Amino acid sequence: MAEKISKNNKKRKSIKIIFLAIILLTLANLFAYPVVAAQAKIYLSLKYKESPTKFELVDHNQSHVRSKEYAVFFTQPVWIDFSFEYKYNDRLFFVNRDKGRFYDDYQLEDIENWCTEWLKENVDERIIGIDLDSDHIRKYQKEFNNRKLIENDTKEFLNYFFLYPYNDDYYCMASFYDESLIQDDDIKSEKKKLSNAIIKKLKIIGMTHTNIIYLSQKKHKEYKHIKGIDAWTTYYH
Repeated sequence: MAEKISKNNKKRKSIKIIFLAIILLTLANLFAYPVVAAQAKIYLSLKYKESPTKFELVDHNQSHVRSKEYAVFFTQPVWIDFSFEYKYNDRLFFVNRDKGRFYDDYQLEDIENWCTEWLKENVDERIIGIDLDSDHIRKYQKEFNNRKLIENDTKEFLNYFFLYPYNDDYYCMASFYDESLIQDDDIKSEKKKLSNAIIKKLKIIGMTHTNIIYLSQKKHKEYKHIKGIDAWTTYYH
């Protein structure tokens, strides 16, 4: 009986500690927000050599704990850091904090345009774009020096884009449009031809996958500023 009471007391104590920790964490975040928001603006100001006042804060995502599924019927608590949505030069974009460092996708549209033009000029005019999103930009910035990119960086970025997997099951791809291709064999042959041409032009070494382009059903690539889960959150396990 005494042992059971002792276990119950320990359980209640653990619950109180967890509850107190959540309260303290919530309060800390409330006080931290103005500081982190100011740091984000300073980061943007230094990177893009603009006055902090040029960056208009549109929205923000408070840091918090969330349950994330990692296997069937299993979840684990993960820490989601601060993220911000800004407007600059009439363009909406995201800024994410990750382990004390900031990353942004302001140049997503520029990079996509540069990459598309490079592929059109150096590989095939039928190429209409690459499947680029905010997470690609963040991963590239983490891998390399997080600086403002210029058009001369396009080839280096494309090397990274095609060579490294987006995740364990998915590699990044480009797309092309050709309404004359109808038969499956013709489509397959053309995809292989264009994939090999991209790899050859970029001089990619050590590539284990060669299917890096697909036939699009639309003539033009459509991109939108999406406040999706990947762009809006940074997970910590």
